[in-house]
Amino acid sequence: MYKMNTETKKYVFKTDIGSVYQMFWVTHDILNMSPNTDLDFDIKETTTLMFVTNSNLSYSQIQFILNDNLIEYEKMS
Repeated sequence: MYKMNTETKKYVFKTDIGSVYQMFWVTHDILNMSPNTDLDFDIKETTTLMFVTNSNLSYSQIQFILNDNLIEYEKMS
């Protein structure tokens, strides 16, 4: 039986997200798994910071989503 994690977490990722299309699918996949998650993207010249707050997803679940969408990333916090 799958037990949902109720502890909320905050993550910051430095990513290579470069299009609205990629942001859409990452947002879609994260919110599909954790509807109460707050996402924010800060677009820089060569990188995009992705802030994931109020999430009950684990780091490995977010890793899977980023990898599934072919997004390179580095965990900042």
